Amino acid sequence: MRAARNAAARRVDRFTLLLAALSVLGAGLVLAREVTYGVGLAYDAVTYISTARNLMGGEWFIQYNDWPYLHWPPLYPLLLAALSLGVFDPYAVAGPLNAVIFGLTIFSAGCCLRRWVRSRLLLVWSCVAAALSIPLATVASSALSEPLFILCVTLSLLHSVRYFDEGKRQALIWAAVFAALALLSRYTGAALILTMALLLLLQRDASVWNKARRLGLYLAVALLPVAWWLLRNYLAYGEIRGSDAPVSRSLGEVTGQHIGELSSWIFLNRLPGGLDAAAIALTAGGLLALAVAVAATAFSLYRNGGRGYGISVCVFGSFGLVYLVFITAALASVEVSPGAARYLAPAYIPLLLAAALALDRLLAGDNYRAVLKFAEERLCNKTYILNGGG
Repeated sequence: MRAARNAAARRVDRFTLLLAALSVLGAGLVLAREVTYGVGLAYDAVTYISTARNLMGGEWFIQYNDWPYLHWPPLYPLLLAALSLGVFDPYAVAGPLNAVIFGLTIFSAGCCLRRWVRSRLLLVWSCVAAALSIPLATVASSALSEPLFILCVTLSLLHSVRYFDEGKRQALIWAAVFAALALLSRYTGAALILTMALLLLLQRDASVWNKARRLGLYLAVALLPVAWWLLRNYLAYGEIRGSDAPVSRSLGEVTGQHIGELSSWIFLNRLPGGLDAAAIALTAGGLLALAVAVAATAFSLYRNGGRGYGISVCVFGSFGLVYLVFITAALASVEVSPGAARYLAPAYIPLLLAAALALDRLLAGDNYRAVLKFAEERLCNKTYILNGGG
């Protein structure tokens, strides 16, 4: 038994070294891109950097045109100003900071995969897919808040899995802390709060009072910092977060654009002609299959309880799908700067983890045969169908 434990420890150590190497590789590729082409600057990036400079100069939250910094959460420019140490320019800090954040995100995702994925090939492939991700690397090479948001979301989801799997209150508090940091990075962190609230309400082994108490604790920790920021904006300027310019885009148009972008992530580029249409159809089918798997897992956990793999798929898959719906609805209603990849990037890691975990479970041993047998029995059982699935 001691020999088996030692062998397992050596495997863990080897994987930790591999994961650390992939994390350093990902961060190095981002830094190389920044050295070659410079740190990417969009309108949001200019606002973050100018606000950080003004913070260093003691002017509080004021952006480049002397307007108050209201439209975005405060964490990213505050972090740029703090890490500048009064010596470096925030623009010089933004590139290395986002590269390090990207490496930490890869390592955090790999830690979850190591715990639940059994297939070594799938484990390594998933970590490589995270380290060499084009959409994540592109976003990380710009002075934007998305990399920080993605890291905070990943860590919050990891602690959420720990909470549902082990039932420790400390894990729930840490999940809420990182959710608060995500919401202070980007307001789209509301999708994370919504996902966790739904999962807490679906807990099977808890009374209504316990559900309400846990949900109240989570919401208090997650929402209090951003509530303070919004209240400060209102008291100082009479506005909560400024206003968005409305736009009339159809929901179907934005959905098609986003599925096309996700397809280019999977196939590494847009394909010519009919192949592109087939790739988009496959991507839509994959999202639908993942949604069915997440819904089935959530229903099973609600009816029967569960631990481990099912919790992981449910947590990561739920957030990825909720975020996609949330950002699609948001971009269909307000005017934003172009670039679907930037806004969809936070869904990459959760969807990758959910898909890897689901595939690992399906392909492990004879599980795929059990799944096919279960489906055949249900589809051919008229009594089961007439009774609404039992």
